[in-house]
This record gives sequence, structure tokens and C-alpha cells, in this order.
Amino acid sequence: MPDVQTVILLFDMTLLLFEIVVIWLILTHFRKLDEHTKVLDRHIDKIDAHINELEQHAKHTEQIIEKITSYSEEK
Repeated sequence: MPDVQTVILLFDMTLLLFEIVVIWLILTHFRKLDEHTKVLDRHIDKIDAHINELEQHAKHTEQIIEKITSYSEEK
């Protein structure tokens, strides 16, 4: 049967290993979270670009409607 000192040492080593695993899991989680945040930022940038393009199309459409309206009023 192991003595008390050996049991305490084994317990401490097990606890240390557990702490290392927990820290590794936390770091892995934050790295993945950072990667996902970067992906979301790229998608948001693409959405912003599409919104700007839609706004330009809307302005162009309004100009065309104004031209058609003014042309039909002249006749």
C-alpha cells in the first residue's frame, strides 16, 4: 500500500494534469471563437457591399422613374 506522501503527490499530479487540460480547452475554444468572429466579419462586409449596391440600384431606378414621369407629363 502506498504511503500518504505518494498518494498526495499522485493527487497533485492528477490535479495539475486536469488544470492543463482545462486551460487547453479554454484556449482552443477562444481560438475557434476568434476564427468564427473573423468569418462573421467577412460576411458582414459582404452584406454591407450588397446593401450599398442595392442603394445605388435604387437611386438609378428612381432617376429612371423621374425621367419616365417627366416624359409622360410632357406629352
